[in-house]
Amino acid sequence: MALAIDTIEDHITKTGKKGFWLCFNPIYNANVIRKPTPKGELDESKTSQKDREEFLEFMKANFPNTKLTNVFDSMPPEHLIYPFLGSIAVDCDDGDEVYRAIDSRYMDEFMPKSLNVVFYSMELETAQRLSKERATIFEGEFG
Repeated sequence: MALAIDTIEDHITKTGKKGFWLCFNPIYNANVIRKPTPKGELDESKTSQKDREEFLEFMKANFPNTKLTNVFDSMPPEHLIYPFLGSIAVDCDDGDEVYRAIDSRYMDEFMPKSLNVVFYSMELETAQRLSKERATIFEGEFG
């Protein structure tokens, strides 16, 4: 069954504020943070389902009222089709209790503790620009 899932850029644009999400795919994460890349293309089967489930359990136990949303990761706007990698947007604010808990669990300073889980952020203005660029390319391709 096909599901409609927003890109992180569209999700952030809809919320109207800086956005945060976690990606559980080590290939994507290695490419984004410029670490030696595990072999292979972006592949949903490489997503760490174990780490994703552990995150969901952590949130359920500690922050059950925090909204979590499945999202497609950020890709260059010309990439119109790519796999869903299991990423989850978290409704939190920079520096709040939820943000601090996730950041301390998965990040060490500005680097991830593991490529299996990386906590990302994106400014609203960046998301709006990328969303608009993708929409323009999509319109050009498909009318």
